[in-house]
Amino acid sequence: MGQTIKSTKYQRKKLKEYSTVENIGKLISFNFEMAGGNHCTDFYYDPHTKHYTGLRNILKGWCSKVKMPAKVINSDFIHTRDGYPVYIDIDDTFEDIRVRFFKQVAEFRRLGNIPTEKEISFFIDRAIFSDEVFEKIINEEYLHLVTWEKDYKQDQWNNDASTKQGYIERVRNDASDKKLIKYEYQEKTWGKNDKIRQIIVRIEQPGNNGPLEVSVLSDDFQRNAALIIVAMFNRWIQENDFKYLINHFGIDQIVTYDYWEYQEIKDHLEDKQHISGEYKSITKDLDKLKGKIKTVLYKQHCLNKKEQKKKLNKKELERKNELEESKKDLNSQIEDKEQLRKAMDKQVSKIDEMIKLGKQKMQTNPKKLLDIIKIISRNIFYKSVETFRSDQNDYRDDLLIFREATRANGMIRKKGNESIISLYPVMELTPKMKRNISKQPPLKTVAL
Repeated sequence: MGQTIKSTKYQRKKLKEYSTVENIGKLISFNFEMAGGNHCTDFYYDPHTKHYTGLRNILKGWCSKVKMPAKVINSDFIHTRDGYPVYIDIDDTFEDIRVRFFKQVAEFRRLGNIPTEKEISFFIDRAIFSDEVFEKIINEEYLHLVTWEKDYKQDQWNNDASTKQGYIERVRNDASDKKLIKYEYQEKTWGKNDKIRQIIVRIEQPGNNGPLEVSVLSDDFQRNAALIIVAMFNRWIQENDFKYLINHFGIDQIVTYDYWEYQEIKDHLEDKQHISGEYKSITKDLDKLKGKIKTVLYKQHCLNKKEQKKKLNKKELERKNELEESKKDLNSQIEDKEQLRKAMDKQVSKIDEMIKLGKQKMQTNPKKLLDIIKIISRNIFYKSVETFRSDQNDYRDDLLIFREATRANGMIRKKGNESIISLYPVMELTPKMKRNISKQPPLKTVAL
């Protein structure tokens, strides 16, 4: 219905025109209320990275797709406990997640009209883990954080301590197909900060691998530990939604290729001192050289021990001389690198370095606007499918069936005060599927 705009160029032009901060904010507020975010106090927060393979010289960050640092665009999502996305922010990696998070929470409260005195909790992956974040959270009266302890060694379980247990229920193919996953846990204050609560959890793993032991940290000492554990182990609901958003709503599409040079936007950024890339690069080179010289010294040590027992043969003597030359060369390289590092500034202005390196920043507002529209579409779809899922009771194929029905060709006919909608889906529907689709509100009559 309405005018069709087929030109991609014109679509991008209009999208850029509409992607104002005000319009984006209104859509986020609308989606938050529609998805029921105003009734929630617990939220999942997770940065989703899109691997960028274009020509622009944008900033790098950790990319899980290629399992190494690469050019990325960050999409930071907030979902409800039920898995409904209610907030998105898109940016590059100029600011770390530990900085972005607090700014986004403030904007999330404002756009969601969440009172400042209302307690909200965020369940986040270990990327947020840092002493600075914990200190900030402790000082926030109405904000709580739950995350995994980073680099936990699985060595703090105390067999003599008080232990409680519980079960996490997983529903599989239908409502009656349930699996109970047993876990046990111990609570104490965290050894590194007595204002942080530590919950050590041992949970069953598939197969015969034995229990998985993890450490969960939170500043919230009042909440029941079992509720924290269940919420934390249900974070997969957000990961699954990313896959659905990518596959069926195109959330990973870049949308626009416009960009800024960092020189153009320097006055709009909050500068900070950071360790320069050049300093990091030389330090990395030094670490490699020191690793090599350790290997050389070990090989020399082995030859010297052998020489104490018996005379070395010609080949071994040549090898000994080669190792000595290699040691001298490596020591010389290390000395040069250390002198070079000593002569440079360790801390530099991050903005100045970005400008010096010719870094660029994608203009993300058009993508943000379109992604919010996609998120609204996703939430409308999931709200619509709730009744069908309950009636169909087929958790493996229900989304596929309902999606096919929503994409079917159809005809709308008026008959008195009723609208009769006839759908012509491509896939063959069983009588049960037809009955359940026909029940969907607000339709009175659906013919299939």
